[in-house]
Amino acid sequence: MLTNNRSEDVGFGEALQVPSLLGLSARAPFMHDGCAKTLRDRFDPACGGDRHGDVSALAPAQLDELVAYLESL
Repeated sequence: MLTNNRSEDVGFGEALQVPSLLGLSARAPFMHDGCAKTLRDRFDPACGGDRHGDVSALAPAQLDELVAYLESL
């Protein structure tokens, strides 16, 4: 199911269920507060930052590849 089936506190004092990555691209907006209108927006530091995985070292082309992969699931 491409999830760890856990609930995680991402810094807001509330545990949220980790969703499956399957069909992710059809569930916009993203993040618990809807700050990401697109999957690419999710990797903007203003939308979640490194609380959900540090991608700051990825080049723009690598982020494009990551987004394409996530959209393919």
